[in-house]
Amino acid sequence: MKTTEQPTSTATTVTPHRFPWARVTILAVVALLGAMWVYALFYAPTGSPEKVRDAGWARRAEALCAKGRVAIDALPAARTFKDVKPVSEALRQRADVAERATNVLVDRVAALRALPLTNAAAVKLAGPWLVDYDNYIGDRRAQVASWRKGQNPMFAETATDNGAPGSLRMDEFARVNAMPSCKVPQDIG
Repeated sequence: MKTTEQPTSTATTVTPHRFPWARVTILAVVALLGAMWVYALFYAPTGSPEKVRDAGWARRAEALCAKGRVAIDALPAARTFKDVKPVSEALRQRADVAERATNVLVDRVAALRALPLTNAAAVKLAGPWLVDYDNYIGDRRAQVASWRKGQNPMFAETATDNGAPGSLRMDEFARVNAMPSCKVPQDIG
């Protein structure tokens, strides 16, 4: 006897289709990240935010600073006073030289302030740099005054808003704007 197999009924239950929130969220995040990278790689501004977009000003500033650098470099280096006795005389001589170098910086900063800038953004960047130079000059004058009193404290610079010495920010501005002669002179330390 032959048995016939009866077809079995496979009833499937149709469930209502749920909206896939997780998939949509993941796809949206991936799309946003992709858009961010496209912007960052192809459309975002490049270069340092410290860059003055006035190449003529930067060239003129470098020329001014180079003249000042030559004048400061022509002065006796700090190490030339190490064998002068008594120490008070060595400090007096160092004070005289540092004062002359500081006067060169004062003249240089005044000349830099007189250089016209072509746009408001450049003024916004160069202005704080020159204020940092004013603070640095004040710090140098305080050091000179200490030497004149026969004291030899470690040179202390005014800190910036993030606690770093002002010369670091000043030197970074000079580096970014291709003005190497405008870096802080290393004659005091």
